[in-house]
Amino acid sequence: MPNLSIGKGSASLNVEIVSTDIHTSGNHKFVAVVDKLISKIGIDRVVAGYISPTPSSPKEATNEFVTSQSHYFRPWLAAEILCTWKWPGGSALGSFFPLLGAYAKSRNCGPKECLLDSIFNILLDGALVHGASGELRSFNVWPISNDEVESIQEPYLRALVSLLFTLFKDNIWKKDRALILFERLLSKLSIGEAINTNCLRILPLIVSVLIRPLYCKSIGSGESSRDAQPDSFEENPIQDTIKDWLQRALMFPPLIAWQTGQDMEEWFQLVISCYPLSALGGGEALRLDRDINSEERALLLDLFRKQRRGVTASAKANQLPMVQMLLSKLMVVSIGFCWKEFNEEDWEFVLFQLRRWIELAVVMMEEVAENVNDAVVNSSSSDNLEGTLKRFEQTVLVLDDSPINIARNALFGFSMFCGLGLQLAEDADNLNPLRRERWDPIKDRILEGILRLFFSTGAAEAIASSCCHEASLIIASTRLEHPHFWELVASSVVNSSLYARDRALKSVELWGLTKGPIGSLYAILFSSKPIPSLQLAAYVILSMEPVSHLAIIGEDTACHLDSDPTGNQDSCRLDLSKEENVHLREEISFMIERLPYEILEMDLVAQQRAGLAIYADRSASSEIESFTKTWCSPPLIADELSQIKKASFADDNFSVSVSKSAHEVVATYTKDETGMDLVIRLPASYPLRPVDVDCTRSLGISEVKQRKWLMSMMSFVRNQNGALAEAIQIWKSNFDKEFEGVEECPICYSVIHTANHSLPRLACKTCKHKFHSACLYKWFSTSHKSTCPLCQSPF
Repeated sequence: MPNLSIGKGSASLNVEIVSTDIHTSGNHKFVAVVDKLISKIGIDRVVAGYISPTPSSPKEATNEFVTSQSHYFRPWLAAEILCTWKWPGGSALGSFFPLLGAYAKSRNCGPKECLLDSIFNILLDGALVHGASGELRSFNVWPISNDEVESIQEPYLRALVSLLFTLFKDNIWKKDRALILFERLLSKLSIGEAINTNCLRILPLIVSVLIRPLYCKSIGSGESSRDAQPDSFEENPIQDTIKDWLQRALMFPPLIAWQTGQDMEEWFQLVISCYPLSALGGGEALRLDRDINSEERALLLDLFRKQRRGVTASAKANQLPMVQMLLSKLMVVSIGFCWKEFNEEDWEFVLFQLRRWIELAVVMMEEVAENVNDAVVNSSSSDNLEGTLKRFEQTVLVLDDSPINIARNALFGFSMFCGLGLQLAEDADNLNPLRRERWDPIKDRILEGILRLFFSTGAAEAIASSCCHEASLIIASTRLEHPHFWELVASSVVNSSLYARDRALKSVELWGLTKGPIGSLYAILFSSKPIPSLQLAAYVILSMEPVSHLAIIGEDTACHLDSDPTGNQDSCRLDLSKEENVHLREEISFMIERLPYEILEMDLVAQQRAGLAIYADRSASSEIESFTKTWCSPPLIADELSQIKKASFADDNFSVSVSKSAHEVVATYTKDETGMDLVIRLPASYPLRPVDVDCTRSLGISEVKQRKWLMSMMSFVRNQNGALAEAIQIWKSNFDKEFEGVEECPICYSVIHTANHSLPRLACKTCKHKFHSACLYKWFSTSHKSTCPLCQSPF
């Protein structure tokens, strides 16, 4: 780079070719080159315009520093990058935002706040011009995620929301900044007496991000927030504004009588965005992310009851998806913030609507399963694969997202209701709570519907897989588009009652599909596109009554075991030690015959194995442990050990021995009069329980290095999804590199990164230590610093 601060000097530019497709637009190519330039010389030089001078005196340094920053300020370039969003070799979320966040946290002097404000203003002006028609699907239950940001189609609005989300999530901007932005948006909402329609359209998405930092205090669902006051006087104008929005929404007729041209949708979305809820794992983990006082709660309750009375009085319900979506959102926030004020009529209305919305999703999923079943049954051997797959695609394409999105809200409301049920029954202050004898039967009927939905999606994949693997991929891929929905389904399935499970099982058995409930559970458990929460739910149902005794043996054996014509249980009991007396289920036989690959494609990474173990400890440890140890672990362990024996570790410095009887692997590494023996033991219930790694011998190795080697092997083993042969090979390569003189990453103490297998490449300019890019980014994110982890100098 030329020394621009003194106006002279020679420039040298190393040109690196950026890979771009021939069809890539010029704008995307330009941003790809800028992104590569930023990665080479830093965002401070390319976007912020900061150039480190080389002054001859401290006084000259001060003068040059000030002047060198005032002429190269390029917020427009940052806005261009964010609006482009994705380009060859990078993306805003993947590459630009981490660098922008690190720069904003750095101690480097410079107009950082001015730069960020300018970027915000450019994006806001663009979003106001282009509006946000059709972008109001976001629901403020979970804090906004990257997937929800990706779904925003308007470039300026997507860039603006993602910028705010990143700056507040990383604590770069805080409550005072959120208040300034909130007031700035309010000033743009009104044009004299008129409302700026474009501002009204984009406001809900922006408020859904701002509302959390505006209300830093969070309360649990069990705490009282009935008459909570704002934390400071600054929050009073915000609450007054929200109350004004509530009163405006109350002026509209009920949603059931919605008419076009009234901005009704936008005002309801804006009101809903002011009531953030965070929930992970259902209503038990419900957290209200802001307090509201009694006056605001009364207005919200009035808005909810106006909708209830409108629906009750109407002879025909308005089935427009937008109306049902808004009503479901309003119902969820009303349950979260007003449940203590609900009377019996309110709860009856809530449960009726929740059940109806969930049933609509159930009917749609059952139709998909029937269509898939008809396509397979009616196909002939003469049909080519391409034609069959097209029929499956057409079956899936008819799916409408609206019932799923509405049912997602209903499932969340139902989860909250289940979590609040005990409090409702025990709360003496509530004049008309729904007692257990009232809501338990309703709860079981709703759970039965959720279980039918769960079995339907599994049956569709099971039937499709009987045709071909590609067909099952088509069915399974549709679930990946609605992760929150299926997480809520899985949570409800895991917590369902035996009564609901039994009724759902009988319903599916009488359905008449080519695959029954057990087959559907195995299809979900070993799905071609697995979702961990659904796999856990299938595993739980398979491991417990009334399914567990049917999960392994075939129907003929099960019927023989269940029959007892003499009334004496021992008289008809089969001798299961004889192989000819036991007929395994088709799925189990297929699994045994097709080991190892189809079975091992079940992606149980370390965190998911831990989730299974936690669940087992809490509720069904003996059943799940026994099921895994007896039927799953032996073939999996045998395959792991077989793969290790087949692997090529030919090296004078490294050897591996396998003991199948002890389920052990001994890895020995020797180099220049140093050596170490590491023993890897597979537990009897593998992969439910984690692999154990121990050091049995070390020679010429310090205790610190011995502990480091041991930890690195444990890290590699537990991050390779159970592929122990690959983990051992990576561990060997790791120490080959170390003995070659490659510097280890000071954060993870490993040369090769456990997840992406990269080498430490990012070097500190001061202490010269090198770090993995992933480790360094994690350090920046968790420490809220952009300094070197070792010397603390700006990175």
